[in-house]
Amino acid sequence: MVSNLFGMVSKLVAAKDSPDPGSMRLYDAATPPLEDGTYRWTVKSELTKGPFDGSLDRLRYFKVEGPRFSLDPSLVAGVFPPRASHGAYSESLPQIVLSRRTLPWERNLAATLSTPKPIPDSNPLTGALPWMALIVLEDGEYTLLDQVRLEDAVPAAVFTRLGSPTGIRCDAVRVDASLLDEVLPSQDELQILAHVRQVNVLDRELNVSRGDGWFSVVIGNRLPAAGQKNRAFLVSLEERTDILATDPPPAGFPNLDLELLLAPTNLVLGRDTPGGSDVAAVAPFVRPSEAASVTGVFRPPVEIFLRPPASLVVLHSWEFTCDPNGGFEALMQALDVGMLGATQKGKPEVSDTGHIKLKLHDRAGQTQMSWYRGPLAPYALTRDPQGPYHSADQARRATPDTGVEDITYAAAFELGRLLAAADGRLAQELMRWRRTAYRTSARDDVIAALVARLPGLDPALAVHLVSALQPALATSLACRIAPHVGPIADVYGLDTAVRAPGFDLARLAAAWALPDQAVAGSILSGDAPVAAPSQGQAAPATLDQAAGDAAGLDRLAGARAQLLDNARRMLGGGG
Repeated sequence: MVSNLFGMVSKLVAAKDSPDPGSMRLYDAATPPLEDGTYRWTVKSELTKGPFDGSLDRLRYFKVEGPRFSLDPSLVAGVFPPRASHGAYSESLPQIVLSRRTLPWERNLAATLSTPKPIPDSNPLTGALPWMALIVLEDGEYTLLDQVRLEDAVPAAVFTRLGSPTGIRCDAVRVDASLLDEVLPSQDELQILAHVRQVNVLDRELNVSRGDGWFSVVIGNRLPAAGQKNRAFLVSLEERTDILATDPPPAGFPNLDLELLLAPTNLVLGRDTPGGSDVAAVAPFVRPSEAASVTGVFRPPVEIFLRPPASLVVLHSWEFTCDPNGGFEALMQALDVGMLGATQKGKPEVSDTGHIKLKLHDRAGQTQMSWYRGPLAPYALTRDPQGPYHSADQARRATPDTGVEDITYAAAFELGRLLAAADGRLAQELMRWRRTAYRTSARDDVIAALVARLPGLDPALAVHLVSALQPALATSLACRIAPHVGPIADVYGLDTAVRAPGFDLARLAAAWALPDQAVAGSILSGDAPVAAPSQGQAAPATLDQAAGDAAGLDRLAGARAQLLDNARRMLGGGG
């Protein structure tokens, strides 16, 4: 009962903090309290009493470590397009969903970058820039490097800014520099390509990893190429100011005079032009009527041949094929609606009942032929009267006409079992159903027993008596169990201490000359003060009486001799 109550309260709290079912909440960013790195913890203690008067300082260091050069696959809650899938994705931006809401902002993009400027014509975004980005490349546009050294994956200056970590191996992607300029997001674009989603924890479709309902999402900025195999790369941009632009590239290039373009004195070989503004560097290439519209730096085509390829650290990647005919409508239009059995050449033959032949490997390792068909049959079917089944083997059949085994129902049973096992919510509902059925059965048995013991009892009244009898039965059961419980262990040894002579009231009363044991008990309990017993007083004696006490004089002489002997021994004397 307590566990059920706790479960209900947990669901109510989760539902209160979560959006409505089927909806979600979007946030610009989720900045962690501490970014990844090393921190110093200072503890100062001040002492004002005792032999030491002052303060003590203690320094402790701790690290906050998260993914940096690789990503645990368990942190990936989902990707779109699906991994190794075929579909019409040419109009959808790829994205990756991470199960940790703060992951894209846990590291600093670059120590030298300032807070990004607001996006024009919109509300400024808050929070730091994400240190990762999702880029999409076609097959043939990249070279994937598997487990290379970090110093080989990034330039030497970047490796130094990263702290020069040793022994680090990572995956990397090598891309042509000019292509990377086109597909790599700028600082302004990074802000809008990463966000946080909060979904309802009870929504199975949205809460794909059965987490707390919080996810971070990184979206690509390039549409996949139609009819091509594409790969999405989640790359690290930490300290990559050498390739990360501040502003997006211009939407188009101005019309240039060919003779001016070929003039060697007018070539611009870098993004930044020292000694002048970007507009001034582009001015020789632009017609006078277009000079006012130039807002970016122009890169002449000759620069493509002067810049080496660039490499990026890959945190996660997956492939998918953008097939224009992979959509649902195209697949339905491509279905072969011919008569069963009239299949194309090279395809498996289909019987008039919709079955195809399959090779089946049994438990003995033998290979045999079997029949199988899907749920789409060309004729009306009747429900199998042999169920329900407890295992797939119970659903195996042998066809009367051919004697070959039919595994259709066995495969359907196994598929349904696997689908149910993959759904954690269904498992919880099944357990709840079993517990409810058990409680209902036990309640019915109690009502039947009451009616049998009390023939005049109305069954309708017995239903209400069950809830009232439960506390009484529980109390009676506890009373019956209690007498049979053994002695409780004396962990602190109190039984042994009570038997000590100092706790015996009779002995204490006699030793302290108390009037009775009650007074001794009051003294032990602290209720009465403790008074010292009277010692008596010796009667006065004369000098002659003392000299006549021979025994007393002998004791005094012995004590004096003992004191003298001890003094000689301490002084090192022999006698």
